[in-house]
Amino acid sequence: MFQKLILLYMPLIVMPTVLGMYFVTSNFNSTSRETMQQNTEDLLDLVVEKLDQEFYSFENLSLQFFVDADLLRLLQETPETYLQGVKNKADLDKRVQILLGSFRPYISSTILITGSQQHVFGRRDPELLRRENGAFFRSVEEGGGGVIWELEATNESGKQAILLGRNINHMEKYNKIAQIIFVIEPDIFMRTLEETKISKTALFELHSPGKKPVLSAGNAAALKDAPQLVTEMRSHRYDWTLKTTIPLKQLNDQIEKAVFASILVAVVCVLLGMAVTQLLAMDIVIPVKKLMRNMKQGVKGAEPRHLKRFRGAREVTELNDTFISVLYEIHQLNREVITTQKKKQETEIRVLQNQITPHFLYNTLNTIRWMAIIQKQDNIKEMADALSGLLSYSIRAPGEPVSVRDELDILNAYVKIQKVRYQDFTLTVDIPEPFYELRMLKFLLQPIIENAVIYGISEASRSGEIKLHAFAALNRLHLVVTDNGSGMSAERLRQVREMVHGDKEENHLGLKNIHDRIQLHYGKEYGILIESTEDEGTRVELVLPWIEHSGEITAHENDYDRR
Repeated sequence: MFQKLILLYMPLIVMPTVLGMYFVTSNFNSTSRETMQQNTEDLLDLVVEKLDQEFYSFENLSLQFFVDADLLRLLQETPETYLQGVKNKADLDKRVQILLGSFRPYISSTILITGSQQHVFGRRDPELLRRENGAFFRSVEEGGGGVIWELEATNESGKQAILLGRNINHMEKYNKIAQIIFVIEPDIFMRTLEETKISKTALFELHSPGKKPVLSAGNAAALKDAPQLVTEMRSHRYDWTLKTTIPLKQLNDQIEKAVFASILVAVVCVLLGMAVTQLLAMDIVIPVKKLMRNMKQGVKGAEPRHLKRFRGAREVTELNDTFISVLYEIHQLNREVITTQKKKQETEIRVLQNQITPHFLYNTLNTIRWMAIIQKQDNIKEMADALSGLLSYSIRAPGEPVSVRDELDILNAYVKIQKVRYQDFTLTVDIPEPFYELRMLKFLLQPIIENAVIYGISEASRSGEIKLHAFAALNRLHLVVTDNGSGMSAERLRQVREMVHGDKEENHLGLKNIHDRIQLHYGKEYGILIESTEDEGTRVELVLPWIEHSGEITAHENDYDRR
């Protein structure tokens, strides 16, 4: 048995574990490098942006010299005596110190060149004005009023210095008045690099546009003869490059720890697995698998009679028998619920449809009676014909959907009847021609028009106007009836909405019957919406599925959205 277990675990656990460790380690190494690379690039992007802001702050400082009226005046004055020259120099020094402000600790020298004269404020450093820097001064001269940077300058002690220069031009004549040169200490930029924390042994280097190292922060000795991750980020504004070098020793140490942990876990798992496997009986493993197979089939909807019974441990077989018995009960209950629900819906639909005919017939006969009493004319025949058509329409194919065209024809016949009694109203229909062949339930529009005439227009003092229009939205057909009748108060509108959308059974006909019929046929997402304003009128909207002549609910592009 032990030898079989070794043969079992060698190919199934040991070899996959070794291969898994290899692939996991390789993937971890690659993923870690990519993550470190991405994090470094994100951090460098922030550092470059901060350095750009510091460079830009010095440009703004030079712009203050460019526009300061007192400085421009002092630079253009020509002293007539030696004492005036001394005073002019003192005033100029005082003005420069004021303009420098908080930047004084970072600017070792400020040089103003007017013609053949040089005014140096701060530490005088002839080395920076030697001939080798002549190209920088020519660039400043040729740059007009633009800012020129020099990152590779050195002072007389051989230390790095950063130069900023620009011409100071007359604000109106645009002729050159002077040149200004800032000798900037690199400490302000070094501080930003030293405050950036990526790794204890990371090295930052700022390279000039000529790829020459200008500033360096970090321990370069720790990177010698070690695997490195090098990342560069260029400033698009000033064309210098920030380079960072990170040793990969820390990452490699993490990989070695992960490999050791994986090996240890694999060995422990193999030993525990072999011990547990010896304790398990085969009559438990196979029955459990068969039970799981039965459960999966049952969840997918398989009939209980198709599930297999099996032998094995008593607990497992009893669990399988119980599961099959529960499935039998569930399927039986589902069939009963479906049958009951179907019968209930059919009964409710028949009741709702059959309620309409007596109610409408009563109102129509009442109208004919009034016409016979008042007019005593032969045009009663026209009303009888209209009523005959309505009755024929109501008993034809109960429950079957009709076209919008048929519903509009019956609606026109009903309006003809109602105009005999309520003469002072008009019905305007605005429905696009493609909508006429859509399918809908019978007698959805007639009760709404009836309510508009009896409860809205008849109680108003003005001529009645009823408008019917349709539009498509979200694959649904919307039929909207509006009138200019008496409307409803907010409290009455709330009561009507509760009656229409509530579960309370109502004996009278009207909007609730329409709402219930729609939801019984099409689902809860369809129905009726009501809006009303007292003394202004009422708006009733039917929300129906988009059903074409085939009788199927289909998707529709909303080409007739006329809301």
